[in-house]
Amino acid sequence: MRLHEITHADLPPALLTLLNPERLPTCFATVIIGGEVCPPATVRRWAAYCRVVNVYGPTEATICTSTVVCRTTWVDSDIGTPVPGIRYRVVDDQGQPMTSPGQGELWIGGDGLASGYVGQPALARSPFLVVDNERWYRTGDLVELIDDGSLCFRGRLDRQFKVHGVLVQPEEIEAALCACPGVSAAFAGKAAAGGGQLHAWVTGENLHRETLLQLLSDKLPMHLLPAALHLHPEFSLTTTGKIDGKALIDGSEAPAGAAAASDPMQSTLQRVWADVLDIPLPAPQAVLSVDSLAAMHACVQLADAGIDSMPNHLMLPTIAAQASALAIAGYEVNTIATETLCSRVNDMPRPPQLQVPTEETPT
Repeated sequence: MRLHEITHADLPPALLTLLNPERLPTCFATVIIGGEVCPPATVRRWAAYCRVVNVYGPTEATICTSTVVCRTTWVDSDIGTPVPGIRYRVVDDQGQPMTSPGQGELWIGGDGLASGYVGQPALARSPFLVVDNERWYRTGDLVELIDDGSLCFRGRLDRQFKVHGVLVQPEEIEAALCACPGVSAAFAGKAAAGGGQLHAWVTGENLHRETLLQLLSDKLPMHLLPAALHLHPEFSLTTTGKIDGKALIDGSEAPAGAAAASDPMQSTLQRVWADVLDIPLPAPQAVLSVDSLAAMHACVQLADAGIDSMPNHLMLPTIAAQASALAIAGYEVNTIATETLCSRVNDMPRPPQLQVPTEETPT
């Protein structure tokens, strides 16, 4: 930023937690955030050093439909006011406009709406509709209409959620699990235990956890691999006959931690990933659920151990594979620096863990 005299930047909130606003160059003026709810403390911290603008909007409405400047008193997920040419409507369960404070679904109308989805005309019939001779897009976002007329994001009406800033479609994981031999039913969600990580639950016959995780790693990208996979003899059902996902999530327990590896590099990686992913100590051969932002966060911590690694070293599926790649690249663990790392690990900024009903966040 200093070298190229950057004045404005658009950064994901998950990345903001890894950067120190106190070190911003004097030329820097504005940071734009969006894509997920940013922790209020992070917003307030950055607002003390530069202008912070929160933006909201789905792809179907040409990305950005409203903006708001965040102050040092920021406490809620205000999505701001619509940009020129865009209209918002908050509707109740019956699709009727809300005029008094309360929660409802946000509809977007105006010049920015897409005409549909390329090559998928049928897909546009559900979210796009015409009401009162005006075309609207149903966002599926739950917002709250406040007394002063502002709108605050409150979650999703469907099952989408985010982990470390990455959007997760649980149905995709469930379909991949159900395609594995022996699996009769599956459920994926953001667990209450273990720092809000992606967990999955399966039932069926002759199931083996490590085998299923290995099969999943061949089908899904790393960020969609469950941090924990729970095997159940059967699922409890709701009164409508659906899997009781809330009972599974509420009843889940964080998996037990593994023993520390004897190899110094593997042991260091175990401690780093346990902190970054907020999980118990992972086994060297365990398949990790890692995305690029988590890899960057791990790189910051590894630097304190004297290992100036690159994120690509940490995008391998297991700690054993990562340690091997680092060894081949010529990295060694600095024992003294590692002890310093372990004493400081709780002071490191963590990727945000959202505490909203269904975790989908504004873009």
